[in-house]
Amino acid sequence: MKFKPHITTSTFIFIAFVILASIFTFYGPELNPGFEITDVFPTTALLFGILSGFTVSILWGRLEKTRGCLTDETGIIYSIYYRSAVFGKTIQNKVSDLIDDYLIATTDAPLEEFNKSQDEFVKLYNYILNLKPSKEHTFERGDMLAMLDEDIKNRTHVLFHSMAKLVPYLSYSVYVLGFMLILLIFYMHNYTFASAVITILLSSTVVLVMLLIDDLNKMKLWANIFMEVNLNSIYDVIGKKRYYEEWLMKQGYQSPKPGETYRIRDKSGKIIEKTAPKK
Repeated sequence: MKFKPHITTSTFIFIAFVILASIFTFYGPELNPGFEITDVFPTTALLFGILSGFTVSILWGRLEKTRGCLTDETGIIYSIYYRSAVFGKTIQNKVSDLIDDYLIATTDAPLEEFNKSQDEFVKLYNYILNLKPSKEHTFERGDMLAMLDEDIKNRTHVLFHSMAKLVPYLSYSVYVLGFMLILLIFYMHNYTFASAVITILLSSTVVLVMLLIDDLNKMKLWANIFMEVNLNSIYDVIGKKRYYEEWLMKQGYQSPKPGETYRIRDKSGKIIEKTAPKK
């Protein structure tokens, strides 16, 4: 499966910095800080490395836990839909509608507001709970409820980790040290080609680390892949047209295929169908 490259705001910032850093390094004036840089640079670099490494470790673990829970939920929804077929086409279609409502509510809200889809989840749970299966299908209903009970744990984990942002004093410390380190790197460069290249590479790496921390803190990393592999694939399985959120489309996290008919909310909040232009 091929994925369209996702150009984020962080990507534009990084490219812009590399261009500006290149211009300044080759054509800018030589800087003189007025103090001995060699006494400050090692300490700043060491502190930045320790704090940024610690921060990335925390945020990466948080992201992995959230991604794992959301992926587990995708598998549970698949199973719920397929198992509902034993109760007949009418009940399976109703389960499909409830799953569709749940996915739309999930997409409408940012990840830190995951609890906004709670009502739709409860409706799906209660519908399966109140099913009156025949004796031979009692096991299937119990198994479906057990999976939904497990998904309650997943939802709790997702809500906790998505709301547990990095504490401000830690993020501010990383950013302050990062900007100090970039200034020191520019102060140390001279007008040789090798020095200019090293200055651009080192300063760009520091910016890249800070942008990575910001994306991890906002749960932006791989969001477009999650949308395609998880949410969109469920819509395809349950026989519903894909639902896209306008703000996610503007940021590049969702993108309809050429000629695809999809659903979106209009300005009045009503869900309507649109067809993407063909190439």
